[in-house]
Amino acid sequence: MDLAREASLGGAHTSDVYDIEEVETRLSKADIIALTCSAGGLQLIWSTIFSHGSAYLFSLGITQSQSSLIWAAVPFCGAFVQPLVGLWSDSCALTYGRRRPFLIGGAACSILCMLGLAWVTDIAKFLEVDEIKTFAIVLIVLLTVAIQPVQSGIRSLIVDACAPEQQANASAWASRFTGIGNIIGYFAASAPIARKMDDKEMSRFRFMAMLASSGVVITVYITCLRIKETSPKAIARFETTTNPRTCLCRLWRTIVSSIQEMPPRAKAVCRVQFFSGMAWFGFLFYSSTYVSHLFLTEEQRDGVAIPYRFHSDSMAVGSSANLLFAIVSLVASVVLPWFIDRASCWTGVCSEQDDAPTRADKSLEHMLPRLWAAGMVLYSFCVLMTLFVSSSAGSIMLIGLVGISWAITQWVPYAIISAEISSHRSESYQYSTIEAGVKGSPEAERKNSGIMMGLHNAAISLPQIFVALLLSIVFYIATETGHKDHAVAWVLRGSAGATLIAAYLILRGLR
Repeated sequence: MDLAREASLGGAHTSDVYDIEEVETRLSKADIIALTCSAGGLQLIWSTIFSHGSAYLFSLGITQSQSSLIWAAVPFCGAFVQPLVGLWSDSCALTYGRRRPFLIGGAACSILCMLGLAWVTDIAKFLEVDEIKTFAIVLIVLLTVAIQPVQSGIRSLIVDACAPEQQANASAWASRFTGIGNIIGYFAASAPIARKMDDKEMSRFRFMAMLASSGVVITVYITCLRIKETSPKAIARFETTTNPRTCLCRLWRTIVSSIQEMPPRAKAVCRVQFFSGMAWFGFLFYSSTYVSHLFLTEEQRDGVAIPYRFHSDSMAVGSSANLLFAIVSLVASVVLPWFIDRASCWTGVCSEQDDAPTRADKSLEHMLPRLWAAGMVLYSFCVLMTLFVSSSAGSIMLIGLVGISWAITQWVPYAIISAEISSHRSESYQYSTIEAGVKGSPEAERKNSGIMMGLHNAAISLPQIFVALLLSIVFYIATETGHKDHAVAWVLRGSAGATLIAAYLILRGLR
């Protein structure tokens, strides 16, 4: 299917049978920006977790091996909670919309959990809870659960609101806002905090938590205010087997049927994301730790104990690597879509002929998977180059270069799968079948976008659960054998195998 197919239906349509509005209309640029800006707000939370989440847990007395087990909650919720959230939102019949109630509710819960985690010691003292570490772990689990409705709502709303030919552009804007969120978050993580030394890590995490919470409030408000959803009552009227409140068996049948009904190219994307997600988990959580360890190694002289301030400085150096990573990612998310768009036009011989846009779209359909494969190979090259880099400056450059791969990963697979689902939905709708029943309704096709995007996220998250458990074992063994500082580097290098497999699957199944 074409990734940027012109919508075959325009304007509005109503009938006595459905009484719904046709929503396959093009959004303005301002609408697309408002639609996707929430991805930047959500990324502020993720950048806080990625940059200082582990260090904050260490300051609470949690070990590196334990932290890996704790972070396993992130992919676990992504694999099991998000598909259910997508399914529930598909069947939601609230007047305000199907996605926005979940988006607002998830954002509110995420903010409460984020702020609660930042002030966990004070809250524990107020509630007279002795096990601060256990309380922090509970808040992390609740935070990862609360994030899922936000993440699912953003991606599903993009599929719902945009016409098929706008899916790639909307995914590109979501990637750009993700980059902006990363830059703001990592800049805050590396900026100096004028506080006494013994609570510096806690003060920084609290500052970042307030920043992330403010970003989520602002961006989600803009999205919900600007983007209007078609009333879901038309969908609820024809609900038969997708009501998630009936029983677990029906939930399971709906998930299985959604997998079977997923377009072939969307299934191929999920297979690739299985290995891609496996590689990115270790990098996102431990790349800053890797740079910090190299910095401490450089500063160590003749076995002299490193002062506490050097540990604090090392975390700032690690965050600066993530900041460069975010900047490169943002630049790539702006430049690469523009370049690919121009290249597809040149390859498609754009002109005023009627078939010229179709040829350009066909070219785009082939170029995006190749770009994705190139991004996977670039990632493998960068992490393997850590074998030959022993300085923190060199490692910062490698981490920054990986930002190109991250920009591609945040854009191309979502552009392919959302356009595929949207195009499949448009092709299923025929005016001639209006009187035949719900099969011809665009809303009937649209209603499954939430569960399909949830299944896509499950394909990313499931392997990360295994990786998190494996890393916990690796860190435990490394600590017991005295090789703790080298474990993180080998975690990054080992992820190269997964991305090479992902590149192979892209070239075999998506080119």
